[in-house]
Parts: sequence; C-alpha cells; structure tokens
Amino acid sequence: MYFGPIRARLLMAFAALVSTALIVVACGADPTATPTPVPPTATPTSAPAMDDTPDPTPTPVPPTPTPEPEPQVLKLGFTVPQSGSYARWGRLVSAMQCAIDEVEASGELGSTTIELLPEDSKADQAEGVSGLRKLATVNDAPVIMTIFTGIGLAQKPVASELEVVLFSSGIQNPMFAYDSPWVFRNALNTTLNADALIRWLDDYAGGSGEDLSGFRYAYIKEEGNDSIDLQIDRLRVLADALGFELVAEETFQKDDVSFDTQITKIRAAEPDAVQLFSLGKEMGLIINTMAQQGLQPKYLLSGGGAEGNTELIDVAGAAANGLIYSAPGQFDKEADERAPRFIDCYSGKEGNEPDTYATHFYDGTLVIAEALKLGADATSSESMRDHIAQVREITGLAGLWVFDEGGDAWAPPGIGEVQNGEFVNLVPQIEPYRDIQ
Repeated sequence: MYFGPIRARLLMAFAALVSTALIVVACGADPTATPTPVPPTATPTSAPAMDDTPDPTPTPVPPTPTPEPEPQVLKLGFTVPQSGSYARWGRLVSAMQCAIDEVEASGELGSTTIELLPEDSKADQAEGVSGLRKLATVNDAPVIMTIFTGIGLAQKPVASELEVVLFSSGIQNPMFAYDSPWVFRNALNTTLNADALIRWLDDYAGGSGEDLSGFRYAYIKEEGNDSIDLQIDRLRVLADALGFELVAEETFQKDDVSFDTQITKIRAAEPDAVQLFSLGKEMGLIINTMAQQGLQPKYLLSGGGAEGNTELIDVAGAAANGLIYSAPGQFDKEADERAPRFIDCYSGKEGNEPDTYATHFYDGTLVIAEALKLGADATSSESMRDHIAQVREITGLAGLWVFDEGGDAWAPPGIGEVQNGEFVNLVPQIEPYRDIQ
C-alpha cells in the first residue's frame, strides 16, 4: 500500500502545530517566575450576640504553693547536777525551759521546736562525760549545755571527738571556749570574781572602802576546781599589787562535813576577811563551824557559788547573813519586757525568783535559738556549730553579750549580800583592776 503523500502531509501538519506552540510559549509569561502571593482571606469576626454578653473569662490557674518546710526538733542536752550535794543547780533546767517556752511562743522558730534533755551529772567528772556520751550517741543531741569547770574541761575533748556542740552559761574558766570550734560559752570570767571582791573592799566597804595596806586575808577552798584555782592565782597578784596579806590558806574536799581543823588554823591567823570558795552545801557547814568556834571576821566573802545556793541558807540560817559575794552581772527586772514573764515562769516551776545564774542560762538558750533563726539544721551538729559561730551578739535579760572569735562572751560581775536569808544585789557590775596584770 502506498502512503507517501499522506505521510508527507501529516508531517507537515505536525510541524505547523509545534511551531504554533513555541510561538505561544515565547510570547507568554515566564513559567519559571515566582508567582505573586495572594494575601489570605481574613476570617470574618463573628458579630456579638444581641444581648452584648462578653465572652467568658478563662479561670486563672492558681500558682503552685511552696511546700512547707518539714518540722524539725532540736534535741538540746544538758548535763547538770540533779542529785547529791550540788542538786540545787538543777534549777537551771527550769530557766532554760522558760527560755524555750518564750522563744517558741514568739513564732520566730517557725515549725522548729526545742526538746530539753537534762542528764544528771551529779557534779562528777566521770558522770558528766558519761552523760555527754549518752546524749550525743543515744539521744542524738547535736548541742549539749553544761556547768562547772572541772566537768566542762573533761567533756571538752569528748565533745570534739564526737563532733557535738558543747555550750555553757556558767563555766567561768576563760580557757573553756578556746582551742575547739565545738565549744562556746556566755559566762563570767572567773578571775574577775577576785577583782570584784577586792574592789568592793577597796571602794565600797564601810561606806568609803578599806585601807588594804596591811589588810589580813584568809580563805578556805574546795580542792580540784580549776575555776577556784584561777581566782586564787588572781587573788595573789592583787595582794602583791595592793599590799594586803594572805595570812591563812586552807583546803577541803567536796562532800566533806567536818571543817574544825581548817577553821581553827584560820582563827589563829586573826584575819580581817575570810573568803569561802565553795559551790555546794559545804559553804553552810563552814559558816556554822566558824560560828561554833567564835570566828567573826570583819568581812565574810564568797567568790561565786553563794547566790542562789539555798542550801547555804537552809544549813547556816541566820549565820549566813552579812555574807558578801560576787556573782554574774545582775538581773535588771525593769530593763526588759520579757523579765516579768521569765519571773512568773521560773517562780511557777521553782517557787522562788530566778538568780543571775538562772538568767545567764536563759540567755544562753537564746543564743542556741538564734542559731536556729539563722537557718541552722536542728538535726545537724555541724550546722548548729557553724550557725552558733555566726552569732556575734545577743541582748539577753542579763544585758548585751558580745562573742569574740573564740566563741566566748563575758561581762563584769556584780556584788551581792545575804540579808535576812535573801540574796540582795548591792552593785550591779563592778569594774576589774585593768591596770594590774
């Protein structure tokens, strides 16, 4: 079959169509150009309802509350005599509890509370150390209060070993708070008891003071008490500087009941003043022995240990009247709004008003509470130690306590007298002999 002419005509027609298409492409828009975007059509806003009621406001989501801190309990130990011849010092437990009640009632501790754990030391070094170990290892007490120099110095290395805080408001030895970051105190410096008594004789006795040149001075002291020994060391320095003479120096053991030999020797020395270095009921027994032997010095003195020692009054009775004593700085009942509450609290527990030692332990408890206010972890002895060390000063009922870098705070002592069976303040604070070293 012959298709030649037809094929030719078809090819020519196809070529014509292709040419036309190319002309159209050449003369039209560039197919590779980016097309101009078309703005989106806005969504029409619905017209408000005929009653003009606005759309409901979404309910706000309340913020997530900050979780309340877990309640903490500070277990506060206290080794203190509660039996034996020094049992009267157990009254300090009441003073500390009154401070705890006061600070907890203030709300300043938040959810933290303080549990006081007294342990009977029986005024014995071994019992004091045993009590500290029990409080630290069995009761998990991170802070332990204590009293009496001999006991505190025996406890000091043990507290450092166990890494618990040891704190005293009654130990007067100035070395107690040094050489260990775990030990603190707010208390009288024991050597100043000697200054206070001699200053009183020098400036106040008899209305215008005694002439100490040739003055005859005797004492009887309890053996084995470092605080007493420091007072006597200072007494000798003052005697050399001021010209009075130590004519008799006698000793006894704690819990002794007979003092005839010592008083006989003192009487033979014909002293103008006799000083009693005793912390327990022995003081009353010594005074009775003096009365029995007719020893009546012009001045009867006590370098600490008399104030608040009701056993002294019970044992010696009227013979104790006229005893001049040194004691921590006096408690000013008018100076602080806390004072009436403290007196009511303490009297309700003990049946009598607080003395200056009770006041100092009240103030020491405030120092512990201050560490809690600063953010100490009540369950951590290390945290309590670090925060107690941050307390630079505190105003207690006994006045302002300022702590040095060694964790020690002290104030000059005052002078008092036993009058009609009562402890009466004579001089609130008395300056030491700063120029006699």
